[in-house]
Amino acid sequence: MAHEEKKEVRETDIKEGKQFEQLISAWSTYRRLTKSRNFLANTPIADPFSFVYLQALDLAKNLMYSSKDVEKSSIILAEFQDEEWFFVKAGLFLSALINNGKEENYTVHTRHLQCSFRNLGYRNRKNIVVEGDANVGAGECMEDGSIIVKGSSDGDVGRNMKGGNITIEGDAKDHVGNLLKGGVIVVKGDAGSWIGYRMEGGVTTIIGNAGYFVGQEMKGGEIHLYGKYKSIENVIHGKIFHKGKLIVDK
Repeated sequence: MAHEEKKEVRETDIKEGKQFEQLISAWSTYRRLTKSRNFLANTPIADPFSFVYLQALDLAKNLMYSSKDVEKSSIILAEFQDEEWFFVKAGLFLSALINNGKEENYTVHTRHLQCSFRNLGYRNRKNIVVEGDANVGAGECMEDGSIIVKGSSDGDVGRNMKGGNITIEGDAKDHVGNLLKGGVIVVKGDAGSWIGYRMEGGVTTIIGNAGYFVGQEMKGGEIHLYGKYKSIENVIHGKIFHKGKLIVDK
């Protein structure tokens, strides 16, 4: 019996190894497809991130892989981080792998990078834990699921987000909840300016301090502030709370 168990483990290891090799091969193909210096500017549609994401998704649909394979990929891809546009390409590639994957829970590592993956969690529908910081556009166009960033984040957290939950355990920069349509964003640390810029729905909560222009051109939804803030300006419609007290209701 012991001999049979060892054989089963070896066969499983071989299978998982082949699956991971397929992911790396797909990454190589994806790099060739996006090799142009101006690949974002040359896309045939108005949203270049969507076009590049769909290229990655098309490659992912032909693969079998596990959440562990995706986690390993987030580490191995650091080998290419000196390439131009790497952080955009890799962020969208990992987002496509996660959304196409069969499992619900995924872990992505970023502490080993010069800076984090951009647009990580693009169109997200799964549950993602980011072990480290997040770059610009975490959870952009997110549809469902959750993203927990165990670090800080650059700007545009949850840009054009439609559903789900994003939690930033550290600080976040400008434009948290920019164009937010739905869902919940929580920043446990401080945030920059333009919180909820042009948001139309959903809830944005800043536990720490916030900067200038909170609710600028806001058209719906709620903003909850628990620390200090520099200014609230040009709210069209929506509610803003400070330490639980409603201070703007339009």
